[in-house]
Amino acid sequence: MFFRGTATKKEVGIVVDPLLLCRFASDLRKRMIDDQDLGFFANFLGIFIFVLVIAYHYVMADPKYEGN
Repeated sequence: MFFRGTATKKEVGIVVDPLLLCRFASDLRKRMIDDQDLGFFANFLGIFIFVLVIAYHYVMADPKYEGN
């Protein structure tokens, strides 16, 4: 099936129920973060900051950017 930019929702097969999306969003807000999610987030944040520090030191120690 080729689309020419004039496909309707029925042709594409996308049907979105706004009430279902609202229910799903409210369920996400009610759910409390558990220990496993918190641990993953803390580890990811720590690794990301560590990589940023290493990249910063790598860029700042580059002799091309040293003053005369």
